Amino acid sequence: MKAFSWGAAVAALALASSTPAVSATPLLGPMNGQAAQISQSLGSPQRPSASADTRTTAARLDVAQQHNRLLTIIVALASVACAVLLIVLRTVSTNRAAITAANEQLLYITQHDSLTELFARDHFRALLDREVADCRESGEPSAFMLIDLDRFKQVNDVYGHAVGDSLLCETAKRFRKAAGDNAVIGRLGGDEFGVFLPHAASMEQAERIAAKIIAEVGRGFQIEGKEVSIGASLGITEIGPDVPSTSLLMTNADLALYEAKNQGRGTYATYRKEMRGRLEDRAQLETDLQFALQRDEITVFYQPMFDAASSQILCYEALMRWTHPDRGSVSPSDFIPIAEENLLIDELGEWLLKEACAEAVKWPQTVKLAVNVSKLQLMNHRFFATVVEALSASGLAPHRLVLELTEAIVFELEDELQQLIQNLSDIGVSFALDDFGSGYSSLNYIDKMRFSMIKIDPEFVRSSAAGSLNSQAVVTAVVSMANSLDMVVAAEGIEAGDQADAMRALGCTCFQGYHFAKPSASVSPMPANTTSDRQVA
Repeated sequence: MKAFSWGAAVAALALASSTPAVSATPLLGPMNGQAAQISQSLGSPQRPSASADTRTTAARLDVAQQHNRLLTIIVALASVACAVLLIVLRTVSTNRAAITAANEQLLYITQHDSLTELFARDHFRALLDREVADCRESGEPSAFMLIDLDRFKQVNDVYGHAVGDSLLCETAKRFRKAAGDNAVIGRLGGDEFGVFLPHAASMEQAERIAAKIIAEVGRGFQIEGKEVSIGASLGITEIGPDVPSTSLLMTNADLALYEAKNQGRGTYATYRKEMRGRLEDRAQLETDLQFALQRDEITVFYQPMFDAASSQILCYEALMRWTHPDRGSVSPSDFIPIAEENLLIDELGEWLLKEACAEAVKWPQTVKLAVNVSKLQLMNHRFFATVVEALSASGLAPHRLVLELTEAIVFELEDELQQLIQNLSDIGVSFALDDFGSGYSSLNYIDKMRFSMIKIDPEFVRSSAAGSLNSQAVVTAVVSMANSLDMVVAAEGIEAGDQADAMRALGCTCFQGYHFAKPSASVSPMPANTTSDRQVA
């Protein structure tokens, strides 16, 4: 079949419209004469031949019109299809852009801390892994720092989590200001952060940045109209070609951070190889402490507290001591933190309480027993029952037992403590606030917690005796408040006569320290007349 030609159709239409009907006969060509003879023989006129041509042309025109309509429909459909295709392409393009934007947003969320917008822990670790590998490959050193905020938990406890969150955001900005744009900073935990300097970077650069961070964080903050003060301690270690893994790197930085905290916080320390030796030694000490009680290596020492006016003994404080078979005497400042971290302090504390009560029942009725209590002990729901059992088994009168709580514990467990203190107070047990001045030195909670004795921290004692007007003002305020609430104010850690004189002048009524007596495993016999009008609690 021949292909349809629009040009031929149009030519035919033009010819048909310009030629009269009667002149259509010549179109018959050679057949014209024969057609005329036949027409004459039939006696008919020649009109039917012209009509036939017209019908043919009309038929052709009709076909052309149908094809034209079909072409119009096809063109219309094609136009619609193109429009639909354009809409689909535009929609796909828009969706693809939206998907890309959503993926980028999701990636940002997974890689950054939602609060501070620093790198999140996992992503920071991945970046640090890459930096360690790059330093190993290139041979160029870099530096990594761990940062821990000092006193942040107390801010959270005193002012609430909203203030704490705002403080973290402001602290993160100061980290960036101090460390510079090239430093990679991440939030590793609640108030713990990591920073590394891309290679090549020297330890001297890291130390300069660490000093800037400490200075920036230590400037104080204005959060929601409140003056908030925190500090920062840093541990620094080198990222060198000899560092085998990121885990070891972070352990080294953690050891340096531990050293910085031991130096008094608000400072930085760099990792040294001997620190790892101390870590291994600490691990061995942890293992030995687990069996110390079973091996009878733990004993109780007692240190007296004296009345400032009469120098009579008012109370003995029970102190735990550990005699190691190889190391000899282990300092409480070494093994008590280990016991707390390894959850051994609950068992050791219960043993100390029962042993001390059994010993105190032998003393004169006017002499009381003071026992330190840890946070873990207080959080144990059986603590009240433990105290009752210790008193019942020993026969010690409840009013002769004084439980000492540190200022830090009071801040951390204020709500939980109130009911426990109420329950123990109801049976006659009294409470002392230990190490006052080592934390926020707030007087607001003293009356609410129903303390009957406040023990001034040794640092306040030393600074007051040295002439610090601020320390003296704090001690004076505490003494004034204590007198109005019928509380005893004791100065602990007195090591010299001038310190005792200074605290006596400021109004302290009880003394404790090496200047008067060191802790001893035995309690000296006391005559019956060694009494005083001053009661410890």
